[in-house]
Amino acid sequence: METREILAEVRNLIAKGWTQNTWARDKRGIEVSPMSGDACKFDVSGAFMHVMDDLDEGSVLACELCEKVEVEPTNFNDHPLRRKSEVLKLLDDIDRILASDEIIEEICHQRIDFERDGS
Repeated sequence: METREILAEVRNLIAKGWTQNTWARDKRGIEVSPMSGDACKFDVSGAFMHVMDDLDEGSVLACELCEKVEVEPTNFNDHPLRRKSEVLKLLDDIDRILASDEIIEEICHQRIDFERDGS
């Protein structure tokens, strides 16, 4: 699965159910593993862990992507005044950066190909 596809799934999970101060909660609001089938509310890191089906890889990717907007996922997610809409906007901002990176990479490849063909 591509990074932007993972990010889209993470965003969908959080749109359906968001939590703070733990990776995941069940429908009763009880803390559960983000890998649990009962998990239905996620914080940013927990959503990445769930989508990637791996605690470590999910945590690492969450941190790497949040670095693009200069935030640490848990601190951002768990700020007492944080709203779900702000978390969703964060994920949208990251997606826009990834899309821009893809466009820049494509332009660079096209330029290299042009220079190679034009020589």
